[in-house]
Amino acid sequence: MLRRFYFGIALLGLCLSYQRAWGAGIAWSHSLKSALIKARSEHRLVMLDIYTDWCYWCKRLDSDVYPQSVVVQAARQVIPVKLNAETTKEGRAAAERYEVTGYPTVLFLDGQGQVVGRIGGYEPAPNFAADVDHIVAEYRLLPGLESYVRSHPNDGAAALRLLHIYVEAGRLSAVEPLIARIRRVDPSGSKNLLAEALLLGGSAYIHAGNVSRAAADFKEAAQKTRIPDMQAEAHMYLAMLYAAQNQLTPATTQLKAVLAIRGCSAQMHQAAQQMLSQIQAAQLQTH
Repeated sequence: MLRRFYFGIALLGLCLSYQRAWGAGIAWSHSLKSALIKARSEHRLVMLDIYTDWCYWCKRLDSDVYPQSVVVQAARQVIPVKLNAETTKEGRAAAERYEVTGYPTVLFLDGQGQVVGRIGGYEPAPNFAADVDHIVAEYRLLPGLESYVRSHPNDGAAALRLLHIYVEAGRLSAVEPLIARIRRVDPSGSKNLLAEALLLGGSAYIHAGNVSRAAADFKEAAQKTRIPDMQAEAHMYLAMLYAAQNQLTPATTQLKAVLAIRGCSAQMHQAAQQMLSQIQAAQLQTH
């Protein structure tokens, strides 16, 4: 029937192009204030996409990810909001409030505007939808889990699960108290809780820009675990921190430590060897 109405076809094409640019099927709002009010009344999360006009990967999210049915379906669980970090007052305020430095950044906020989850950068549609589902599920479990952890101070596994959620949400102020609690439950690391907690803490401090604190957590994690891949992960993190500061000799030491770990996965050894080769090549170029 559409073929009989050429003008209608052209108009439809324009509409579809516009929809693809903004995420077909997702009913985007452009007011965070209104979305937060709705989130409080409906007990749902706000999915806040903070973008810029010049951001290539923001455009890829709009064209390749948001129109996909799996993402549209996942987005029905949240209240979606799009804000330009440079051209709108509310967008600039949101980018400053949530310390957004890279684009795209997708934040998941509760009704009070507190971050409970985030997706940083571009992800393919299946991964993006899975992350939305995961964040929403964790949010629904969060009140009960927080209550349980408060009333069961010796349950290190529950505290570790809560720590995972807080780190994903970027709630740095809540990280250290949980690590301290897990440290009391597993002081020697024999339960393999403390090392994982320290790895999570280190990754949170990296995101916050506290490199020295991150390094301290990774060093302790390497000492506290006997799980080969977890130990290797700690050394890999340290190697990356050193390399980022152009401290290539200590980075090399950490990578060689990974290669010396027996029982470590082939993938971890391969990653360490690849990084070591790149550092050694860089060192040759400087001589």
